[in-house]
Amino acid sequence: MVSRRLAAKAGVVAGVGAVVSAFGIVTPAEAYTCDVTIDPTEAALRNAIDDGNTTICITDGTLHMGDSGTNADNVPIVIDSDLTLVGLGDVTIDGDQQTAGFIVGASSTDANIDLVIDNLTVTQFFDWGYDELSDIDSEKTVPVIGFNRNVGGSITILNSHFENNNSYTSIVGAIDQDNPFDLSSVYAGITIDNSVFENNSGQFGTVWGYSDLTITNSTFLTNDSYNGSSTIEGWSSDQTWDDSSAIIAGNYFEGNTTGESPVYLDSPDINVYNNTFAWNYTSSNTYGSAVTVGSGDSAKIAFNTFHENSSDYDNGSIVFDSGSDAVLLGNVFSTLESNDTMSIIDATVQDLGGNVSTANDSTVLDNESSLNSVTEEELLLNEPADNGGATKTMSLGAGSVAMDIMGATDAADELDLDLANDQRGEHRGSTLDAGAWDDGTGYLASTGVDARGIAITGGLIGAAGVALVTARRRKA
Repeated sequence: MVSRRLAAKAGVVAGVGAVVSAFGIVTPAEAYTCDVTIDPTEAALRNAIDDGNTTICITDGTLHMGDSGTNADNVPIVIDSDLTLVGLGDVTIDGDQQTAGFIVGASSTDANIDLVIDNLTVTQFFDWGYDELSDIDSEKTVPVIGFNRNVGGSITILNSHFENNNSYTSIVGAIDQDNPFDLSSVYAGITIDNSVFENNSGQFGTVWGYSDLTITNSTFLTNDSYNGSSTIEGWSSDQTWDDSSAIIAGNYFEGNTTGESPVYLDSPDINVYNNTFAWNYTSSNTYGSAVTVGSGDSAKIAFNTFHENSSDYDNGSIVFDSGSDAVLLGNVFSTLESNDTMSIIDATVQDLGGNVSTANDSTVLDNESSLNSVTEEELLLNEPADNGGATKTMSLGAGSVAMDIMGATDAADELDLDLANDQRGEHRGSTLDAGAWDDGTGYLASTGVDARGIAITGGLIGAAGVALVTARRRKA
């Protein structure tokens, strides 16, 4: 198991939305006005919700929802209106391997709920109704956090940690448990930032959404799924098909295993950029070992690093399903000899330049600025490490052929994406390196870490009940 997040309890209130660390660095903070501040007990949380509080702040400690909890009944908390839960300090929500779910949005036609989770650790929720060797019991199978069918709105997860959960899925936008693939209903969008998902297992993706998906600056580590994607599974519902989107940017994926694809995206507007995918695995013979672009979809795949993702078959790190239309720009493909870089199933894939592959992908990577069949000695790709920013990255050694492979102006002209910074938030400069990491000189965007690279603890209370929560370091 990877060590829990690090936090240094240092900081004084500098004003709403900012905290000064003990080292004098100003870091951003989310500001909330707490309707109520509670101790970490299940009874206190349920009572606060029943009393109509919409922004609930929880003090340091562990809230148990199993038999050891107060007023424990081993059932999820059901909400039917907007709710924001904020952890003040180090707050853990523990299912004690006895509770299937934490929060579920009530099922009612045309309901619209906005749920925000900030600065919480959510762990050991265990769905006893789910068994990988048996059929799913729809009456017992629930997500750790999610909405029922016909509940629109949004689920936002910030600065949080999901670990060691075994459930249908950790976060789901909405689901009809009797017919989980019915896309004719209303579904909630999902936004996740600066969070960690590790050692979770279940039937479908750790994050499973049917509408807009935006996942940034987060880590997905050693998650497993029996059938669906191990990390992200995104489908677009019929009602939002024309304008839904999937944005996967600034994330780190390592060691995730699945029977489908670690990241499966089915949306008319897919954007995957500034991510690192390393040592992920699929047992499927049709899905990608890192990313799958769904049938008939449109995707932009830019400045990602793919390293030794694998399958038992010859499908590649990326699979482009039938009828999909994709463009590739500035990616690094470092593949095992026994696995292809990408698989194209009756799809249209265009090389916009600056892609570097250790395989011979010349039938796809045909732009004059792209490179094929480069050796490890030429690529000089280093092991994943803490190179600054919110997630681990794989840097390039000095003299790598992937450095300074194209001009920033050329890249900006090709895609309508923010490519000025790399995965860490480091400015790329006027010439760009292929992959998610860039050695360009420039500024390091504010990451919420202090001068030692350790996060500032949240949980400060300002005037008038305003809770200031700073982003904790979410590297695993």
